[in-house]
Amino acid sequence: MMNLWLLILKTIRMTGASFVLLLSLTLGSLVGAGCGPCSKKAEDETIEGVDKNQDGVRDDVEALIEREYAGDRMVQMAMRQQAKALQNALKNDLDAEVVAGQITRASLCFAKVDLEAYAGEAGEVIEDLVVNTRARARRYIEFNGKLSGKMLGGHDPKVDPCEFEHK
Repeated sequence: MMNLWLLILKTIRMTGASFVLLLSLTLGSLVGAGCGPCSKKAEDETIEGVDKNQDGVRDDVEALIEREYAGDRMVQMAMRQQAKALQNALKNDLDAEVVAGQITRASLCFAKVDLEAYAGEAGEVIEDLVVNTRARARRYIEFNGKLSGKMLGGHDPKVDPCEFEHK
């Protein structure tokens, strides 16, 4: 069940917000049937999860980034920026268009820092980690639904999309 769920979320990312409402009905019926191997860890009991250092990135996501990408500090920083932006998408009190801009900048930053890592598996890892429970998937679909039918501005190429110093 989890693999199908993640496939649906990846479809949302690849096809854009205009497809979200149709998928939310499908996902709603699927997640009602049970989640199978979904995480049962304490950090997954709430949508926000655990963020002890309050840097905007859940501790479990941060730990995986540090462990799996220990050899490249810039990729780690880009992944943290991406995770923070995606986690903001799960918060109801933030403006969806502002958060969409954060996600765009984080993606551009990641591609700028290491295009090969971004285009490969690392580019998908963060979304899979951040949106890893039924409640988070529902919130992510709600976020994308708020963007449905909207024209979003681009990123000014003169402005560095990264929130950290890099080479």
